[in-house]
Amino acid sequence: MTREQEQLNICVVRDGQPLCLGELLERAFQKEHFVIPIITDGWTERIAIQVNAGSTLKALCKTLTRVGVRIDREFARGLIDISTDRNHRSFPVLPDLFVVVESAARPRLDFSKFNVPTVFVAGDPYIGFDDHIHEVGVRNYDHVFVTQRDCIPWYKEAGCANVCWFPFACDPEIHGRIKSPLEHDVCFVGSIHPTWGRERKRMLDVVKHNFPNNWIGQAFGRKMTMLYSSSKIIFNKSILRELNMRVFEAMASGSMLVTDRIHNGLSDLFTEGKDLICYENDDEMIASITHYLEYNDEREEIAGQGNRNVMLNHTYDHRAQQILDTALS
Repeated sequence: MTREQEQLNICVVRDGQPLCLGELLERAFQKEHFVIPIITDGWTERIAIQVNAGSTLKALCKTLTRVGVRIDREFARGLIDISTDRNHRSFPVLPDLFVVVESAARPRLDFSKFNVPTVFVAGDPYIGFDDHIHEVGVRNYDHVFVTQRDCIPWYKEAGCANVCWFPFACDPEIHGRIKSPLEHDVCFVGSIHPTWGRERKRMLDVVKHNFPNNWIGQAFGRKMTMLYSSSKIIFNKSILRELNMRVFEAMASGSMLVTDRIHNGLSDLFTEGKDLICYENDDEMIASITHYLEYNDEREEIAGQGNRNVMLNHTYDHRAQQILDTALS
């Protein structure tokens, strides 16, 4: 059995948020390999640290320790030794690879006791870049995978040696189509960030006004997929011109995606008018949705092609293999 075929011991360090990028990658690795998960949770502690670092340091240490990560005085200087757990026990097996997926806690990890490749996955580089460089110490990783193509030069200019594009993807077991009647003309599942989401909110108001048979709100996992699968059109509006998870999850559901013309690598992965529909402004968005609500066959053809594309080329199994091919070559 070759190195590429043998079962590897992969340590995945990730956030505890359900169905986050880290969990989706972990699920993909688990199909062929033994995964050692370490959870560095989470959003509450991260927000608290930004407000008052001194009073929340112990709370964050407690959270990390609870999931088996050793915390000692080094953490006060931003360094976490993950070679032993809170009881000073070693890993059950020696890892062949460390994959650290961007976490809300954003710890700086010490891998000095291991002579194996290290990978950092930057899931939200637009917002997290400064922290990745100054807090996480991403320059010390062997490989950096960045979900947004336009951000790759930032990491290279900051001194990261091996940086590559790592788009989001879909998990067919979670995001795959669910057979259901088409109940909604237009659907948007997601949030509206109070600082960066004003334009998204404005455009969603335009959607509501022009297409009253809509579903707009938040849902997760299979409930989200059910909403997508029961909608004729899924609407997307990026916040920072990011190629977001919604693009892949929407097409995985088998419904047609209408998204802003993001660029940022979108046209490298998908063909406009064949896999999905893009718009530049309100008028083009309204015209496109109106047209494809009327012409069902055209809509279903595009939806089907988009679905085939993501299932053949853009699942988290593909992304997990990309990491292994790159880090272990």
